[in-house]
Amino acid sequence: MSKAFDVAVVGATTLVGAAIIESLADRDFPVGQLFLLERGAESSYAQFRGKRVPVKDPDSFDFTHSRIVFLACDEALAAEVAPPAVEAGCIVIDASGAFDSDPDLPVIVPEVNPEAVGDFEARHILVSPSSAAVILALALAPIQRQVGVTRVNVVSFHAVSGQGKAGVNELASQTAKLLNAQPVETGIFSRQIAFNVLPQVGAPEPGGYNREERALMDGLRRVFAAPDLGINHTAVQLPLFFGHGMVVHLETHGALSSEELRELYRKTPGIEVSDDSEEGYPTPVTEAADSAALHVGRIRQDASHPNGLDLWLVADNIRRGGAINCVRIAEVLVGEFL
Repeated sequence: MSKAFDVAVVGATTLVGAAIIESLADRDFPVGQLFLLERGAESSYAQFRGKRVPVKDPDSFDFTHSRIVFLACDEALAAEVAPPAVEAGCIVIDASGAFDSDPDLPVIVPEVNPEAVGDFEARHILVSPSSAAVILALALAPIQRQVGVTRVNVVSFHAVSGQGKAGVNELASQTAKLLNAQPVETGIFSRQIAFNVLPQVGAPEPGGYNREERALMDGLRRVFAAPDLGINHTAVQLPLFFGHGMVVHLETHGALSSEELRELYRKTPGIEVSDDSEEGYPTPVTEAADSAALHVGRIRQDASHPNGLDLWLVADNIRRGGAINCVRIAEVLVGEFL
């Protein structure tokens, strides 16, 4: 990848946007010029490879100056920015969720379906699925290749950073107020989140699921090109700043023992196994936060099904579930298709 590509990050001051900028530097992505875009943040700067890069207003930006555009902003801004970016000849990588439900766009986790990046030519938009979908896809991919997966039942535990800086600030504010015997105010979350657990992440949808649950189920089926994959998802909001956790129960086509799965994971790049009496188990705080890896533990045979397996996953939702997946998509794009 000796050729350099001009890159724009829309939502440069968001948690995911900042992590994309960091990941571009950490992974030595061949950036020519970097353009940072954010409404209302024009007086701010970000560091990139030892230099201060100014943040500009996306409304006045000429997208012909960029080849690749990352959307790490809110859905409304993403929907506004994508059309002019595409018209200017950019390839858009969306992490906002604005295009998740568009059936004509490729949804990509490069460790699973890198070939789908080649579909960018149709509409010049590539979708990075929800962070929870990315995390679970990384865990399922080696199993799917080895013996096949028939059914997945997952409960995901979400950090407040999934709701952006506002979610982090709300948890911090509520925690401080409660510890000082002061009343709390709700905003991003419908109920008090500090010292509490909420059984809903995102807006409710018909059928009883909420948006986050539906996004994972739909996203996984599209990433694996398996529309008939049996998958059920319950999403739970925790009073945790960074790092998602998941309890996964799955059924496989062929037999796979828990020890075989441990060895399979140990041989898979990007997966760390913590699953014995000495290593214990991974947690969002101690292993996942700020880590580029998927961490797996509590691997065991499901006592209720002959081809069932149970496991526990943790990963940094902002870094591994969001930014790194976007940059990996861009790496495949420039390495194989541009």
